Amino acid sequence: MAPDPLGVSPPDDTGTETFRRYRYQAHVAIPFCLRCAAGENILSVIMEHFEDVVVQYEDSWLFIQIKTRNANRGPWRLSDAMGGISSLHRVYRETANLSARYSLFLEGPVDPSDVLQELVPEKSGFGERLRNSVARNLDIDDAECESFLEAVTVRPEQPPRDHIESRNIEIMGAYAPRLSHQELQAVHQHVANELLAAMARERIMAVMPRYIEDPDALERDTRSKVEAKRLTGGALRELMGSVVRGSYLLHAGDAGTATMTQLEQKLLAGGADASTLKSAKILRANATTREFELLSATLYDTGEIEDVLQRLEVFANAAVSKHGAEAAPAPQAWSDLVLNLPAHADVLDPNRIYHRDPMLLLGAICGMSDECQVQWGSAVA
Repeated sequence: MAPDPLGVSPPDDTGTETFRRYRYQAHVAIPFCLRCAAGENILSVIMEHFEDVVVQYEDSWLFIQIKTRNANRGPWRLSDAMGGISSLHRVYRETANLSARYSLFLEGPVDPSDVLQELVPEKSGFGERLRNSVARNLDIDDAECESFLEAVTVRPEQPPRDHIESRNIEIMGAYAPRLSHQELQAVHQHVANELLAAMARERIMAVMPRYIEDPDALERDTRSKVEAKRLTGGALRELMGSVVRGSYLLHAGDAGTATMTQLEQKLLAGGADASTLKSAKILRANATTREFELLSATLYDTGEIEDVLQRLEVFANAAVSKHGAEAAPAPQAWSDLVLNLPAHADVLDPNRIYHRDPMLLLGAICGMSDECQVQWGSAVA
């Protein structure tokens, strides 16, 4: 079982405010997770204990420090941000030979009159005053400081703690406009919990440079500690699949098992061909995924799910009965359902349990075949 992040001792502060700051780190990482799940040039996201996030791109690495600040303390200045810059410099010294970048994410704005502005993206570059100040604070020479600052960006204006979840849900909604706010909120919560669990595991930043250079060279135990804090595209697609996969389309893979299911037996007995069996298994798998999302998120009263299943049972059995006297009723009944479900989706699925998606509704009907609620017209079935 993953450690409880609430039980992890933070470096400073106590109580509820500390946990809000702790959770903020996970929330800042979620847009990176979304892009990783969607296959957008990010291979994995690694969560360190407090403030650190590492993003693995296809051809580089990004080390992130995240700093929070109450609005009543005013905009950020270089003196306020030196703690995060110092942390990035420690990582820089270990990884300067790698293809890596370093970024400081700040909750709230930077003082427009402060030299810290020179590290914000889209700025023309940093000047001697900034370089001298940072070199003095870090106790390094000008040449090292210049090389370090060339690899650093400061990204202010990160949403405040009270609003970052809404920002993330808005971003997720752009990927999946068909999902309700409740559904997006549930996915967001699941991902945040996984990130928090990863953060609570043993710290690994000290071994990250060696992991990046050659993970296979690490001892198995050390490598496994990094992997426990690393969320890959595959893992994130499991968490965010309903957001990034778009409409529920037929999967390319085979959703079946070695043992023939009740669904397959009934369709075969009703005269269905191999193509219909394959489609039925895939649609059934998609509908099961949708049902699992709803039940695990506790978004809907189970009575609403039962209601749509009862409607589908009546609708499907009516289609099957229409062809009950035929020698092979299943192909005709299947065809009728494919043709007629789109026109009746709003009545069959009034609460959008299956997004009123005809293919998901057909998948739910296939699921009821496994439970012997829908036959396919054959006495043998």
